[in-house]
Amino acid sequence: MGRPRAFRSAVHGSDPEAVALAFQELAGLLDDPIASMAVTAGAEGEHGTNVRRFTAQAKDRLREDWAERFLVVVWLAGTAFGVPDAADAVAFQAGTVVLELVADAAWLVLTDSAGRLVFDATIVGAATRHVNAVVVGVGRTAGGFAWT
Repeated sequence: MGRPRAFRSAVHGSDPEAVALAFQELAGLLDDPIASMAVTAGAEGEHGTNVRRFTAQAKDRLREDWAERFLVVVWLAGTAFGVPDAADAVAFQAGTVVLELVADAAWLVLTDSAGRLVFDATIVGAATRHVNAVVVGVGRTAGGFAWT
């Protein structure tokens, strides 16, 4: 985010041009929308014995789905934002694992073009896990550079 700036526009009366100018100035002060991830969990057993499917969707400031590729850190933990705590197995169904940070517990993932990642976690026996997901940033690519 950029450094804080002051908004110094004065709007007098209901002059439409003055109002439009004030809104343009205000819009120039706002940083890009902040993305977050909303995580939902399916019921245990829907996708296999001891398996629970998790979906994380990128959202904008208005909590609307954000269809963009995001780089996200995702991890399972015994507590909210706790240290990684592994499942017995994890398989990603949507999104691309760029790097596994902790085996079956933490990953750096690029969402699909819809801003979504999906994975199945298998845990045999009683356990509780929190799914933590933090947006690192929007993914961009410059592409197709060939060497001959």
